[in-house]
Amino acid sequence: MSSRESHTKRNTSDPRLRRHVSGNRSAGSVRQRQGIDFRERRAQNSGGDPVERVFRSSASDYSRPQQRAAATQRRTTTPSGRSRSRSGKVQQGRSRRRTSSGYVRQASQSQRRAGAHEAATRRNAYYLRRQRRIRQLRIRFVVLAVLIVLLTFLILQIFPVLPSAEVEAGTVINPRDFLRFTFMSATFPGGKADYDKNSPGTYDIKVRSGLFNHNVELTVVDTHPPVVETKDVSVGIGGDYKPEDFCASIEDATKTTVSFVTPPDDSLIDQTQEVNLVITDAGGNETQATSHLTILPIAAKLQVELGTGIPEIYSFMTDVEEPDDNNYIITDLNKIDFTKPGTYDVEYCWRGNKYSAKMTVEDTTPPVFQVAEDFTSYLGDSIRYKEHVTVVDNSGTYELEVDNSAVDPEKLGTYDVIYTATDPYRHSSSATVKLTIEEKSVDEALLFQKADEILAGIITDGMTDKDKVTAIYRYCLSNFSFINDSEKGDYVKAALTMLDIRKGDCYSFFALAKVLLDRAGIKNMDIYTKNDYAEHYWNLVDIGDGHGWYHFDCTPNLFGVDIIFALEADLKPLNTDGRYDYDHSKFPPVA
Repeated sequence: MSSRESHTKRNTSDPRLRRHVSGNRSAGSVRQRQGIDFRERRAQNSGGDPVERVFRSSASDYSRPQQRAAATQRRTTTPSGRSRSRSGKVQQGRSRRRTSSGYVRQASQSQRRAGAHEAATRRNAYYLRRQRRIRQLRIRFVVLAVLIVLLTFLILQIFPVLPSAEVEAGTVINPRDFLRFTFMSATFPGGKADYDKNSPGTYDIKVRSGLFNHNVELTVVDTHPPVVETKDVSVGIGGDYKPEDFCASIEDATKTTVSFVTPPDDSLIDQTQEVNLVITDAGGNETQATSHLTILPIAAKLQVELGTGIPEIYSFMTDVEEPDDNNYIITDLNKIDFTKPGTYDVEYCWRGNKYSAKMTVEDTTPPVFQVAEDFTSYLGDSIRYKEHVTVVDNSGTYELEVDNSAVDPEKLGTYDVIYTATDPYRHSSSATVKLTIEEKSVDEALLFQKADEILAGIITDGMTDKDKVTAIYRYCLSNFSFINDSEKGDYVKAALTMLDIRKGDCYSFFALAKVLLDRAGIKNMDIYTKNDYAEHYWNLVDIGDGHGWYHFDCTPNLFGVDIIFALEADLKPLNTDGRYDYDHSKFPPVA
């Protein structure tokens, strides 16, 4: 306990001292209580934080030093100007207070006034500092709020969308799917995203949100395997089938490929075999499935050689079956031109069921040289190269090229002549014959001279080759008679003898016709039968009418029949003695 407190307690019996002490305490306490109560009441009436309201009240009450000094003077003086004690009573002169050592002189009114003013100044400075801090806090709060708003705006403008996204194949994306915040809006520049939803991969697309276009990396993945429904397949021999033909349906968001686990065996005719498939989508997902294949014993493709004619129903079957009500061709093949290449759909019935086949008419056979004989020419004579070869082709036409670059017609010797025949479909074949250049003998020159004189009398301008051949035949048959024997082996000598004695056997007639046909420019060829039973000679001629070769035999016969443009069928009735039983493999066909 302090000395002041003990002194106060010990001297409470003194009414004057007790009144002074209690007056001072009560006055200060009352003022203190009144001040606090007043501030609290103002805080309660104005609402809000009590401390803040106290600050505002104090700041407003003491905003100016003159007001605070005037308030202090009013509290410490009476209206008459006297000093007021703490108890509210006016004291005159100097007051005293009692201490442990006795009474002490109280501070003068001016000193108290100066102290009050100093206290008010300190309070004013305190309130000013606190108000300044409040204003600073408010400014900082506003600045912070503005910065937060700006930062939020920048984030929303610069980073409103996700940098990357991944979707399942087949998914249609929405621009809002890329937003970080769902309350924002987004669009695709141009109205749509530039990506293929059915092709897995990574795409760079643009999304517009706010003020800018943003680049987004979109990854399309396929994680679901294909869903497959299979079907059985039946084809004819040579028919085309693909792995896809065994799939009735495939459900997948991406492109799929179908392949065989093991290729089917095409040799299993009229049997059903199991086919294993694997279906793979663009994402690498696989599905395996099983189906069945039956290869029927009928043709799914038929190749017909050009010029061979109309095929029959058995051409479409592996096992020959006679045409009946269950096996027949439905398509009218008479409307197809088998002399020209082409592919046609043919429908036919087999065992009561209808099937279709691709019939291809094509030329796969190159021209054939039926005759390519070595021949002899003479110095000074023109060389007839094409008279010594015969070519046939199923197309009916061909081009014949003669390579005689190795031949020197002014020099004796033997040379190779190369013939090349090419049909309209670029198939070709070649043959090589030997040409011998000899010096013309006196007999040959004489024979050729006589032959030319004969031709001048029987051939006129404007005659066709057929007319020339007919004139030569009539001349030989009418001007010479038949004898049973002559020297054979030298056609020049035989022809000269024939012209000299006006008669001869088959070899003499053949030799004279040969030289006349050669000098008339008619394509001809020697033909003969030579066996143990018969020996006979005659000619083959080609008059350029497109038919080919004809038989030409001007030797008189017992039947009195002209054999001038004869075919094989024409010789059969005359072949009673076997004279026309020649080796057909050595000569071109005469159909």
